[in-house]
Amino acid sequence: MRELRKSTFREIKSSFGRFMAIFAIVALGVGFFAGLKVTRAGMTATVGQYLEKYAFYDYRLLSTVGFGQEEVDFLAGQDDIAAAEGSISFDVLYRADDGRQGAVKTFSITEQVNTLKLIAGRMPEKDNECLADKALFSEAGSTVWLSEDNDEEDLENFTYREYEIVGIVQSPLYLQYERGNTSIGTGRLDGYLYLMPGGFDVDYYTEVYVKFARDFELYSTEYSDYMDEKELLWEDLTREAAERRFYDIREEAGEELADARSEFEDKKAEGEEELADAARTLEDAERELADGEQALKDAREELADGEQTLKEKERELADAKALIREKEGELADAESVIAENEAELADANAVIAQKEQELADAEALMAEKEAELTEGERKLAEGRAEWDRQNGELETGKSQLAGGRQQLEAKRAELDGQRQQLEAALAAGMLAQGDYEAGMAAISQGEQQLAAAGAELDETEAQMAAGEAQLAAAWQQITENEQMLSEGRQAFLQGKQELEEGRRALADAERQLSEGWEALLKGKQEMEEGRQELAEGSKEVADGEKALADAERDLKEAGETLAEKESELADAQREYADGLKEYEDAQKEFDEKIGDAEQKIADAEQELADLEEPDTYVLGRDTNTGYVCFESDSKIVEGIANIFPVFFFLVAALVCITTMNRMVEEQRTQIGVLKALGYGEAAIMSKYMIYSGLAAVTGCVFGFFLGTWAFPEVIWFCYNIMYSADPIFYVFDWKLAVISLIVSLLCSIGTTWLSCRVELVQVAAALMRPKAPRVGKRVLLERLPFIWRRLSFLRKVSLRNIFRYKKRLFMMVVGISGCTALLVTGFGIMDSIADVATRQFQEIQTYDIGISLNEDADEALREEMEELKGSGAGKYTFVMEKNMDLVTAGGIKSIYLVAGTEAEMEPFLNLHTPGGEKIAYPALGEAVISNKLAEDYNIGIGDMITLRDEDMSTFTARVSAVYENYIYNYVHISEDTWREQTGEEPERKTVYLNLARQEGTEGGFTAHGLSAELMKLDEVLSVTVNADTMERIGNMMASLNIIVVVVILCAAGLAFIVLYNLTNINITERIREIATIKVLGFYKKETAAYVFRENIMLTALGMLLGLGLGYFLHRLVMNEIRVDLIAFHIYVKPVSYVYSALLTLVFGGLVNLFMGGKLESISMTESLKSVD
Repeated sequence: MRELRKSTFREIKSSFGRFMAIFAIVALGVGFFAGLKVTRAGMTATVGQYLEKYAFYDYRLLSTVGFGQEEVDFLAGQDDIAAAEGSISFDVLYRADDGRQGAVKTFSITEQVNTLKLIAGRMPEKDNECLADKALFSEAGSTVWLSEDNDEEDLENFTYREYEIVGIVQSPLYLQYERGNTSIGTGRLDGYLYLMPGGFDVDYYTEVYVKFARDFELYSTEYSDYMDEKELLWEDLTREAAERRFYDIREEAGEELADARSEFEDKKAEGEEELADAARTLEDAERELADGEQALKDAREELADGEQTLKEKERELADAKALIREKEGELADAESVIAENEAELADANAVIAQKEQELADAEALMAEKEAELTEGERKLAEGRAEWDRQNGELETGKSQLAGGRQQLEAKRAELDGQRQQLEAALAAGMLAQGDYEAGMAAISQGEQQLAAAGAELDETEAQMAAGEAQLAAAWQQITENEQMLSEGRQAFLQGKQELEEGRRALADAERQLSEGWEALLKGKQEMEEGRQELAEGSKEVADGEKALADAERDLKEAGETLAEKESELADAQREYADGLKEYEDAQKEFDEKIGDAEQKIADAEQELADLEEPDTYVLGRDTNTGYVCFESDSKIVEGIANIFPVFFFLVAALVCITTMNRMVEEQRTQIGVLKALGYGEAAIMSKYMIYSGLAAVTGCVFGFFLGTWAFPEVIWFCYNIMYSADPIFYVFDWKLAVISLIVSLLCSIGTTWLSCRVELVQVAAALMRPKAPRVGKRVLLERLPFIWRRLSFLRKVSLRNIFRYKKRLFMMVVGISGCTALLVTGFGIMDSIADVATRQFQEIQTYDIGISLNEDADEALREEMEELKGSGAGKYTFVMEKNMDLVTAGGIKSIYLVAGTEAEMEPFLNLHTPGGEKIAYPALGEAVISNKLAEDYNIGIGDMITLRDEDMSTFTARVSAVYENYIYNYVHISEDTWREQTGEEPERKTVYLNLARQEGTEGGFTAHGLSAELMKLDEVLSVTVNADTMERIGNMMASLNIIVVVVILCAAGLAFIVLYNLTNINITERIREIATIKVLGFYKKETAAYVFRENIMLTALGMLLGLGLGYFLHRLVMNEIRVDLIAFHIYVKPVSYVYSALLTLVFGGLVNLFMGGKLESISMTESLKSVD
């Protein structure tokens, strides 16, 4: 046995390459299997320790009335409780000293539950100090202000309006980078702040966090069962605690209300007494004013009477003066008019004489024109009579011409009949040829006569046509002459009428001239009478002016006395008015205050009466987004671990079977010798089982420890981008180690045992003789002569060898196809995740910038947006984008709800199916959802979905389409659907904006430059450049490439090992054949070509099968990989198939190159010497 063991170790040393092949394939399989399997356990253990270290809650308790310290103590006193601690939290809009602004959730610092990990700085010591989210601020020292955009009610919850950041922390409440939704600002939280309890100006806790004393493994079934068991109990306890606070609040409010009512009645009585005293004082002053006003009224009436008399005298005197001035003006005007009329009458006499001469001349001209018209009418009548005569002659000629043509046609028809009769008679033999020719000559002569007659008729017809044209021209001339005579006659009659009118006008003018002279003489007489009356009136006016001056002097003295009395009365009235106003203002203020106080008390009494029992909520860890998402993501790794390692182990098992089977076949002679020497079957088997087992055990141990360390580290590094936790915890899984060892031993020792068992059934003599060569068989190609005959001898040999060794064919094709499939899957994963962001923001959400507006944004913003056009801003639209929850049977999912119109959304959003088919914008009552939502929650077209906002209000819509989307989860509806479902107008607080020119073009802003300009607008809350988002997501996806690279490297290593091992087996199996062809004189390259040609063919065949297998394996793996908020585009680029094929061929080439030395080292004499 000792010698046998030595032989075993010598065999390992002599065939170290084969030993290392088994070692490598087992190490790779175990490392991949154990590494991926333990990764999920390591991830959950790491997060579990992190959550336990910082006392992550088990229950979060909420009530609509909050909790007091008594209620917290009551809850903390329950059984199986490690800690229960109240917490204060409010959402608030903030503004940082670097200009950033947004929404944050503020918490009070807790000491026992949800404790914080201090990253930088120190803990707060003053109430105006705070701790900040590490994702929001990178270092301490900054200051945050509570934004002026907050409602006053929100600001009242805080003691201060600014807080100094003294430390940067990491909270167990936020495992994930997602910070959640809110009902303020943009609807999305940017981060969180932790304040001292004194930083809040409230006397109650908004929530209570409970931590149980028992510890469970993270995401374990035991924990779920324990929490289900406790749920009903803690719902009752929470309700009891809330009711305690409710009754305390109601009792305290009742006492405060009674005190307020008593104080109100006392204040009301005091005010009424003070108002009554003021009213009595005002009544006395009013009586004194009435007496003074009556005396002043009498004096004012006397003065008014005097003023009235004086005014009447002044008015009479003024009227007299005005009348005199009027008469003087009339006399002057009359004299001027008379002089003008005399001159006009003289001019009129001259004009009338001139008109009489013009009328005489016109009458002579009219007589001459009338004679000319009479002569023209006579000549026209003669021309019409001549035209009628000639037209009659022409009509007669037309009739004769028509008759001649009819006779001509009749004669021509007669000649045709005669010709036909002659021809018929000649044909019948009834007529001699001479008679026929004579008859035909006569007919020809008749036709010539007819032709001459026809020519005469044509000539006559042409003459008649010319005559018709002449008659038409003559008729046109006659018509024109008639028109001219008619117009002349009309003009003559009009002139004659105008002449008569001129005569009548001249007669009227002569009559008016005569009447003018008579009126002129009468006016001169009236003017003299007026001069006499004017002189008498002037004397009366002078007497009245003297009397009026005396009356004015007396009235002035009476007025001065009255003014003094009025001034005294006005002062008294002012004092009274001031007192009255003070009284009325006091009465009004009193009534308002009394009314307000009574209303407040009534409202408080009504609120107290309407106060309802509080609502309570008991929320477990499964409502924490980061906790749930991490469970999902860790299960993804577990899902991948269920696919890839199995594939690796299958290939490894095939390689081990092939390797050990070939090794046993090679050493069958030695087995026969050992059996002949008396060694038992177990002893002989032990040699080969130790060989394979040692390789498997060492490979298993090496692969297990390397895989369980490397794979978790790499994958955790990738996931650490999305999650906040400690460095990954190394987990040693004994059960997994044992399984890995057992599987490794089964793949090695088990296959070795089977191979040895087959050989050991034979006797020693048979084993010591070499196996007879396999019988050659015809291959399929030999039955295709048109192909087989064109192949060279060596290629025929290679094809026969390929199909001769079917086991090697199967092993090599399966191994190579498996490796190629792994390469395709690795590259496919990279393809599926690489261009997600590019597809999202260049093919779906095609706008360049997203703008979130504050609550004060109005139509004035549109004008400011228009001003930015020409400076980089292009088209834009206002939409409603709101965070809501999608409620399904499979769970609740946070989504973005977008409401707009088709016309407005078209330039900024391209809705299409994953196949590229255009999707219509949703109509009334319809919704279009992203494909990830449809897949994750099994939602199909036609299904009803329920959406819920932060106020727990819900509405439903029917899914009309599912569109391609990769980043975040969206539901699109029309604005009409929002109005119908909620009864409200959509709040369009989001703007989609396109750049007018590409970034960096001359004369316009870049995307970031335009973003800075937009942030200067008061209405803008935040600006998101899609190019930045695309870059961030691209970087995040790039981290997953590390996993892909690991997969590709492992697949490459597997491919190399498989090719090396199978090629090595092929060479060893055919060593005598190779030695023979070397003896036959084959050169080195020819020998290599002869051997490796089969490898190349099998590699190509396995590669082709692997490309198809890789397609399905890639889809299987991608269906297991799911990242929250991101959907992957599951496809493999054509170039990835090319890369996979090329790598497979390269590995095959490297193996062939590497194995070329082994071919060269084959000894021809040793290989060919007889074994007998």
